[in-house]
Amino acid sequence: MDKPSMIPILRNVARELERDMDQRLEPVLHNLEREITAPPRQFASDYAPPGDAIDPVVKGLLTHLPATGSVWPEAERKLWLELLAGSFRMIYREAEKPAVKSESLTAES
Repeated sequence: MDKPSMIPILRNVARELERDMDQRLEPVLHNLEREITAPPRQFASDYAPPGDAIDPVVKGLLTHLPATGSVWPEAERKLWLELLAGSFRMIYREAEKPAVKSESLTAES
């Protein structure tokens, strides 16, 4: 093929690449714009998923977190963490441990 006949083909390839890039970038740019224009998050509960995805006990504990940068005595922090850990034990199940096969070792002769 000679050079002049390649120009339309290259233009078509460039248009296809541009269209493909626009389609791939559109959702990324949309999410980025939404993050930039969203109000600033101040509390741990602001990061929670919508709906009833978080247990009410955990939601209640999250509402008792003090504001970022405020004074929170260590004893109160420890108590809060213990309450959270206890809530997790109450709310969530333990993963089942896989059964361990016991193989008897025999001496090879």
